[in-house]
Amino acid sequence: MAKAKTVASQPKKESIVATPPKRVVAKKKALKKESYIYELISNATDPYTGEKKFPVIHMMPSSGVVYDPESDTQRRIRYVRGEQSIFEDEQSEGAQSKKAEPIVFSRGMLIVPRTNPLLKKYLDASNLNSSNPNRISGSKAAFYLIDKGEEAKVTVEKTMKEVEAASVALKMPLEQLLGYARVLGVNVDKSTDEIRYDMMQIAKQDPKSFIDGLDDPRTEYAEVFILAKEYNVLSNSKTDISWVNGGMISTIPLGVSPVEKATDFFMSEEGEVVYKEVRRRLEAIIG
Repeated sequence: MAKAKTVASQPKKESIVATPPKRVVAKKKALKKESYIYELISNATDPYTGEKKFPVIHMMPSSGVVYDPESDTQRRIRYVRGEQSIFEDEQSEGAQSKKAEPIVFSRGMLIVPRTNPLLKKYLDASNLNSSNPNRISGSKAAFYLIDKGEEAKVTVEKTMKEVEAASVALKMPLEQLLGYARVLGVNVDKSTDEIRYDMMQIAKQDPKSFIDGLDDPRTEYAEVFILAKEYNVLSNSKTDISWVNGGMISTIPLGVSPVEKATDFFMSEEGEVVYKEVRRRLEAIIG
């Protein structure tokens, strides 16, 4: 009988699993501002353009006493080019003999390059800077730091609110649209597209009030009163609100609009029965 051949066992091949390369995420570099912009506070405007008016040249004092939060004391500051600090007690012995640098706003603006950190520190610490959170109480502000990042944030938030409010006006069901439009004083005797356009403009002007008004229970009561007048259920003069077929409901105080008075009355315990009767008559007419 032939001997069986012995077959040497072959070594197992190791399976190689490819490891995906790690994703390299580039870190966003913090960009340094090239310059800082300070603007004078101005309440004057050009009557023709509506733009702020500024003097051609405005000089700011180059020294003053400020509050230093680090030392919790009031200290004297002075802007002297070439010094390492704005605080007089930290400046070199020869600083007093040096002439303080003039600080000049041109047409309301002062642009400070980042290569002049001393001037920025002086302006940031000044009591004249309304952006300084450590201003000494009672000091009058004359300028402020324009924060482009904060301005951009505020602008974006405002735009988002405007878009949201305008979108609500655009998608609002027709019946709700007409009711709210009446309350806001929009003429509803025109096409739906024209009404929506007018409502969108109102929404953009004051997005918060527009959105809040939709959830305000006073809006519904005001709408009922306006409809009741349109369908000759109620009428009003300057002094009172009455049923069209006779009978005074309530007097209107001086300086209060009929809609405002009717809304307040309907929401009161006394006016609840009247409000229900007004709705019943309107439903009988409108269906």
